[in-house]
Amino acid sequence: MGAAYIFVRWKNPVAGVDVGHVGWGFEMDGQFCCGGTENVKGDLVIPPGKPNNAWLKVVNMEQDMLEEMRQDHFAQGNRYDAYKCVSIQNPNIDGALSEARANKNKGFIGVGNNCLDHACSVLEKYGVPWHDHQGKPAWGMPWKQTNPKPNDWFNAWKVTGPHNL
Repeated sequence: MGAAYIFVRWKNPVAGVDVGHVGWGFEMDGQFCCGGTENVKGDLVIPPGKPNNAWLKVVNMEQDMLEEMRQDHFAQGNRYDAYKCVSIQNPNIDGALSEARANKNKGFIGVGNNCLDHACSVLEKYGVPWHDHQGKPAWGMPWKQTNPKPNDWFNAWKVTGPHNL
């Protein structure tokens, strides 16, 4: 049994519109891994292999992970505000960790290769299912296509929370 987390930063303007920002976390055999793709310069396009400010950290306790997500890693006012959590029956820890490490080389594109796409790829590898066309399972990840803004996607996820950081 494991746990997957999604973190949100409510204020994260892109082209003058507050779309929000998401990061991710997961439990791994008594430890926790968390991170995100920050793109602190706000570039609309970062070629693959160039710095996109993706990061991850492994900590010993859930409380340490929550504290890590409260931190401002790039001194840009980039702290996360809240999180949601879902239990996962048979997590793929190695797959999620590999995907999380790969995020720093994926680059960034404002639509289609951003913080939301990177978070979803990590959580999907961990074992979080997507909603089907009827919204099942209810605790599955919402579709990015119908919730393309990170704030909207976070709000559409029907799991425990949000919990303030």
